Amino acid sequence: GEHTSQDGLVHVALVQKSPYEFCSTCRAPVTKEDTPWGYVVSIGNPMQMQVYVLPGFDFGNAVVTMRKIEGQDGLCGNFNCDKDDDTKEELDTRGFLTADRSIFPEG
Repeated sequence: GEHTSQDGLVHVALVQKSPYEFCSTCRAPVTKEDTPWGYVVSIGNPMQMQVYVLPGFDFGNAVVTMRKIEGQDGLCGNFNCDKDDDTKEELDTRGFLTADRSIFPEG
């Protein structure tokens, strides 16, 4: 099945695909030849984020794919492939850990 939100910004589809189609280096509870049923959630128009979810009985897998947003920074990274500048200390020096800049407010 599939569903699209009324505003067209969110699309959810039940798909029969291997998690390795979304992430070649992921650790999944299936072999690369398996094609289990999972969900693909696409967000944005044009698509800005995609989440593949492989549910399980005791655990599940999720692969999040995003496009870089100009000026993006924070605890989730800044898309420059340098994990050393994504630490709390580095972000604090750039002023990105203030409450007004967070999408995860404390409290």
